[in-house]
Amino acid sequence: MLTQTLLQSIASITDQNARKEAIIQLCKQLIATNDNSESCVVLFKKYLEYSLETRDTLISQEFILEFTKKLINDNTFTDVILKEILLMLISQLKTKEKIYNESSILAGKKLIEIYKMESDWISTSNILETIPHVLSERNDCANYTVDQQKMEIYIKAGESFRLVNNIPKAESFLGRAGQFLKSVGEKHRLIYDFKFFQAKMFDTNRVYTKAYSIYIELIINRYDDVNTRLDLLNMATKNLILSEPSNKKTQTLERIINTKISAIMPLRQIAEKVLQNCIIFFDNFGELKYGSAVLDLYNLLTIAPGFKPNNASINESSAIQELNRFFCKHNIFCLSQTFANISFEILSKLTRVDMDYLENNLIQMINDNSLKAYIDGVDELIIFSDYNPEDEILGSADLVKSQFKSSDRVLENLSNFDLEFEEIAIDKNKFQFHPAKKEVILSISDIINSVEDTKKKILQHYPNLMGVGSEN
Repeated sequence: MLTQTLLQSIASITDQNARKEAIIQLCKQLIATNDNSESCVVLFKKYLEYSLETRDTLISQEFILEFTKKLINDNTFTDVILKEILLMLISQLKTKEKIYNESSILAGKKLIEIYKMESDWISTSNILETIPHVLSERNDCANYTVDQQKMEIYIKAGESFRLVNNIPKAESFLGRAGQFLKSVGEKHRLIYDFKFFQAKMFDTNRVYTKAYSIYIELIINRYDDVNTRLDLLNMATKNLILSEPSNKKTQTLERIINTKISAIMPLRQIAEKVLQNCIIFFDNFGELKYGSAVLDLYNLLTIAPGFKPNNASINESSAIQELNRFFCKHNIFCLSQTFANISFEILSKLTRVDMDYLENNLIQMINDNSLKAYIDGVDELIIFSDYNPEDEILGSADLVKSQFKSSDRVLENLSNFDLEFEEIAIDKNKFQFHPAKKEVILSISDIINSVEDTKKKILQHYPNLMGVGSEN
C-alpha cells in the first residue's frame, strides 16, 4: 500500500531516471490492485491524499501525473469506476497548485471522451467549465477545431436540457454558447450551429416569428445536408403558420407554397388555407369524429423539434381546444378582413375560444401592430380599421428601405428552393412521412371553413346579432 514513507523513500533517490522508474513501478503495482469495486475507489482516494500530503511537491506532482496516465490507459477499469476515480482526482486537484494542471487536463480529456460516447453532454459541459483548458489544439484531429468541440458541447448540453423540458437550463447553455461565439469571432459554421440551436429554442418557447426567420436563413445559407434543410423547411412552415399575421409572413409562406417541394410537405394544405385567409377551427362534437387526424395535426403543430408524440397524454377534446387557441390570432385577422365590427360574443363563437383568451390575444395583436382595431368597452364591440402591412415597419426612411431590401433578398432566395431540393422532389421516397401524416392531408379539408362559409353560417344561425354589420 502507498504510504507517505514510501513516497519519501522514492524522493531520496538522487538519480532522476531511477526515481522516475521507481514511480512508474509503484503506479503499476497500485493500478494492478483494481477490482472495479467501491473499496477500490476509496483506496485510490487515500493514495492521492497521501501523495498530496507529501512535503516534496515535485515527487507528488510526478507521482500523480504518472498515476493519472496509467489510470486512463489501463483497460481493466469499467467506465463507471473510472469516471468515479477521475472525478475524485479532479476534485482533489481543483484547489492545488498549477503544477498539477497536466494531470487534471488528462483526467478531464478522458472523462469528456467517456461522456461523449455516452452522449452525456451535460456532464461533458461540466468538465469543460471546471477545466477551461481541457481541450488543446495539439490533441485535436484535423478539420475539427477546439472551437467546434466547445460549441458542440455547449449546444448539445443545452439540447439535452431542452429535450427534458428544462428550459431555464437550456437557455443558460444557449447564453454560454452565445458568449463563447463572441469570444472566438466570426466563424460561419459555428454561427450556423448556434443559430440552429437558437431557432429550436424559439420554436420550443413558441416565439414563432423569430424561429421561422432563422430556419429560413439556415436553408438559404445551405446549412448541413439536403435532408436537414428539408427538415428546416418543414419547421419553418410550421412556425410561419402559427406566427402572427404580417406582410413578411404572407410573402414568405406564399413563396414556399409555390415551390414543387412543398407538394410533399405535411402542412401544405393548412399553409394554403392560411394564405387564403380561411377561418380554421375545430368543433368538439363529443365524439371521435376526426379520428386520428386531429391528433396528428396537433402533434405536427405543437411538438418542438426532437420531441416525440405522446397521444396517450392528450385526448381529442383537449387537442381541439389547443388547436383553436393556436389559430385564434389567425382567425381574428381573417375576420377583420370581412367585418367592419363584430361583438366579442360572436367572435368568441367563431374562433371557438373563451372570452378571456380571445381578449388577451386581441390586445396583444393591437399592441404588436399586427391588427388595426380598437375595443368599444361599452357595447363590447371590436371595431376594425383598414390594415396596411407596410405599417408594421416603423422608423426612418433608410430603415424602411433596408428592411424591404433584406426581405426581398430572402424571398428571392426562396425561389431557389426547388433547386436545393430537386433530388428529393424527384424521388419522394427519400422523404419518409409519418404513417398518419397523409391521413391528415386527406382529412383536413373536411374540418376547415372558409370566410364565405362562416358568413353564411352567421346569417343562418345569428340573424338577430347581425346588427354589427359587415363590409361588402
